[in-house]
Order: sequence, then structure tokens, then C-alpha cells
Amino acid sequence: MLYDQLTALIPKFPQLKKAYQEQLDRGYSITEIKLKANAPHIGFVDDHLDLIMENANGGRILLNASKGLVKFVDLNDLPPAKEQLHERIALHANSVRHKKFKKQLIGGYREFEVDHYLDLIVSDYTEMEKLLRSL
Repeated sequence: MLYDQLTALIPKFPQLKKAYQEQLDRGYSITEIKLKANAPHIGFVDDHLDLIMENANGGRILLNASKGLVKFVDLNDLPPAKEQLHERIALHANSVRHKKFKKQLIGGYREFEVDHYLDLIVSDYTEMEKLLRSL
């Protein structure tokens, strides 16, 4: 099922194909696919694709791609499956604390990479708020 979904999505995110294959070669397989649109109200659709992948040792990564205004593929380490706080929360404090961003030749960090990571943090924070409100 996940493979079929990804097969349909890869043509929409061509830069993702190589990065995805590299992770398969490292022993990772897909456990979750998320599509996000940044601004659907102005016509952008499916411009972010997140693949959560896991290996046999419980290692987890987030491979994400954008086909929006800035096209990129990025890889983030996630907490191992056994340390995951909740099924809807991807990160934990150490993964945020130790995140390293790539630098541009001129002008500091790659803005789109930082922005996307902040989106992940906000998404997790939103899920935490929902969980706390439901208690």
C-alpha cells in the first residue's frame, strides 16, 4: 500500500527518487507518508512530501522533499522507534537540540531547511497541545 502510494508520488517529486533509493540501500523502509500543501488557498497542492522510514534496528529517519517555490530534499534523524513519545509526534528534545543545518556559501544557513524543520517542530507542538487538551 505505501509502496503504491510512493510509486504514484515519485513523478511529482523527481528529486526524491535518488535520496529514497539511497535509504532503501541503507536498509530503511517506509512506515508513513505525509503530503502537505503550504498554501492550498492560492493553488499550491502537494508541495511537501514527508517519508518516515525505519530500519530493522529501530532507527528512524524523515526524508522530505519540496516541489514548491524552492525545490529540495532533506534528511532528518528521528528518535528510534522505542524512544518515540507518541505515534503523532516525530521529534523529541534531543533531536531538536542537536539538529545541524547546512550552511550556504554566502549568508548563513539554508533558509528553506530551517523553515521546514521549524514546521516539523510546530506540527509536533500542535499535536502535543491536542493531546494535553484531551486529558
